[in-house]
Amino acid sequence: MVFPNPDVRVGADDRRARRPHARGMNAAEPLLCKLQYAAGRVEECPRDVCPFWEPGGAVLAGRCAVERLDLAARPDVAHWLLCIRKRLEGAATAGEADETRRLFYRLLNTGDADGG
Repeated sequence: MVFPNPDVRVGADDRRARRPHARGMNAAEPLLCKLQYAAGRVEECPRDVCPFWEPGGAVLAGRCAVERLDLAARPDVAHWLLCIRKRLEGAATAGEADETRRLFYRLLNTGDADGG
């Protein structure tokens, strides 16, 4: 009869057993751009490079300003927002970006202090 060695342990207390089998398995999937998706294209969200990205703070994480919009049935709105995003990204000066934002708010008629 063979008795197991009590010094050899395998199972839950073995650190190697708790590691994932493949490092990529636990990697988060990339966040997709909701505007591009609504327009029929798949693109990774540019996050803080996008003019529609709202930076986070001490409590809240950054997020997309348009993620709450229901664009699934409105690809025309998605295309319009993509045009504005492109114009904001291509603004050569802060003044051009401000003017584009004022136009954006005026078209939305939001009553926002920046131009609506």
